[in-house]
Amino acid sequence: MPKCLLIAASPLLQGRALESLLDLLKGLVSLDAPGLTFDELYDLIQSKVNDVEQKQGIANIAHCLATLCVATTEGKRGVTVGSLVEALNGSDEPRRNLALLTIGELGQHRDLTATVDGLQMIVLESFESPSEETKTAAAYALGRMAVGNMACYLPVILESLNANRHHYLLLSALKEVIVLHANTTGLDFGPYIEQVLPHLLKVRYATLRYATLRYVIQG
Repeated sequence: MPKCLLIAASPLLQGRALESLLDLLKGLVSLDAPGLTFDELYDLIQSKVNDVEQKQGIANIAHCLATLCVATTEGKRGVTVGSLVEALNGSDEPRRNLALLTIGELGQHRDLTATVDGLQMIVLESFESPSEETKTAAAYALGRMAVGNMACYLPVILESLNANRHHYLLLSALKEVIVLHANTTGLDFGPYIEQVLPHLLKVRYATLRYATLRYVIQG
């Protein structure tokens, strides 16, 4: 198992190799063998974040943790999401980023609205972080979460776009939603186009207006 842990934290892990590792982790959780229970696997893999410096390595750990959470019981999943939310209030930036990425990966596959009340607003608060990596991770998390419950989370993204703040991050979150729908069998973004398009046009108009005003002032 230690070799699997090394792979989980590797920034080179991708494609079929990543998929194979995730399948292995799912199988181990279902077996619930001594020394390889959900709690033990989760703690072992999470601890690798302290040894990782590259963003892709943290992202791969998040993939693994989210896969474990998807495969475990609803009760353990709820407790784990609660601990991830607590990590968002900590001072350890790698762990904050890992928590956001894990929430996003998990939220893509499981509806988290009943797990943590107001989770979308908690994630949005990370947009205020001075760290660009944390803000990027929060945008990723918000977009992925939305796929798990479009009726709840998509309006949050669109309504936030009406404010004159964080447009880039919100558009990044929306991009995650669209890309996931485009690349995932069984997902259809068609029903949401009429809901999304007016907001995108409004942001585009505001951007062009700002660029025009800046050109006039500089000229």
